[in-house]
Amino acid sequence: MKTPFRQFLLSAALVVSLGVTAILAPIVSYAHVEKGHMAAPPVPADTGAVADAPSLHNPNLDNHIWYEFNKRHAPTYPVDVWLPDGNWYATSKDWPTQGDIQDWRLWFTDGTGLIDAAPNSAYVHSAPESIKMWPWDYDDRQIAGIYQLVENITPCFSYKFQMYGYSRQKGEADSLNGLKVGIEPTGWTLNPTHAPGVHDGDWPAAMVWGTSKKYESGFGPLEVTAEALNTQITVFTYADALGGNSHKIHWDTSSLQEIPLTALVSDPENPIGDDSGITFGPAVLPAGTSARVEWNTSGMAVSQVYYRLIVGPSGPVSPPGTLLPFAIYLPFLGRGSGPWRSTGLAPSATSHMVVIGGLQPGSTYEFYVVSRGVSGGACVNWVSDPKEFTTSTAQ
Repeated sequence: MKTPFRQFLLSAALVVSLGVTAILAPIVSYAHVEKGHMAAPPVPADTGAVADAPSLHNPNLDNHIWYEFNKRHAPTYPVDVWLPDGNWYATSKDWPTQGDIQDWRLWFTDGTGLIDAAPNSAYVHSAPESIKMWPWDYDDRQIAGIYQLVENITPCFSYKFQMYGYSRQKGEADSLNGLKVGIEPTGWTLNPTHAPGVHDGDWPAAMVWGTSKKYESGFGPLEVTAEALNTQITVFTYADALGGNSHKIHWDTSSLQEIPLTALVSDPENPIGDDSGITFGPAVLPAGTSARVEWNTSGMAVSQVYYRLIVGPSGPVSPPGTLLPFAIYLPFLGRGSGPWRSTGLAPSATSHMVVIGGLQPGSTYEFYVVSRGVSGGACVNWVSDPKEFTTSTAQ
């Protein structure tokens, strides 16, 4: 029998009653129970502070911290559904309603059956635990997974999310349509009016899914890479499994890798972009062997300066290659000057200041600035027009 989430809301009173019973039940260490539920896991020792960096919390689901989902995120959801917490645990008095904002949470497609979840130590990719998920009803379809909101993200950097999944089938009707993982690059989370149910139209257009795979004889890796569009992203796992509660989906051992940019322009002679996001500058203050370049952008952006020598102490610099006859009409093509160089990537900001060092005194340089930020739901390059400056003569 199907039990969609919206129908389940009608039985909220019954859920509350069950919740009271669960609270009054004795707290014992959990064990592997194939079709039952778990008592509250023991409170672990302090796990220490969380580093202020873009990272998953409790990526391997192995910190022995589990919370009851209905007591923190979905009061009307059934009791005794356990999810892996992040890197924080409050006192025994406060822990049901407080915790790490980067905990793992449950989602499922509304219109399919409710999903149960619990720690499992019998089937793991990295010991001692995985999370096991299955439908409550014996013949239901599971379209569900877990997700985590990740903070301290650098917009326009790419991030690679990986999680291991396993479709463990026991019934004759059990079959797997696929397992995959995804990244929502703006930090989107479920609609609170019907979470953890996800309606067909809920998934945002920016959602990026990896390749769907079938791992039916053991754990296998699933991965996806996406460019961040905000200072937060959300990572998701996704299982589409048939067969009801005899079909268990296990998730374990995840990772999030930041792939930083090193160059904003692949071809300095032909930078792609426009100056629409540059609101001030670039202004330059040259010195004997250095120059300070400043500019502002309309939004947060990582930045870089590209520059080359035009006239050195001994006169004009020979071009690095053959000049094109129409180069005079294209300001970024060869103009009888040295090769382009670039500064390191400056951190994300709206006010930018980059110092170019190692310059020759008494010389003229050409430069332009590049900033990469979010505009119109995508990462774009803002490129200034080329300008020149001359360093002072060495004393």
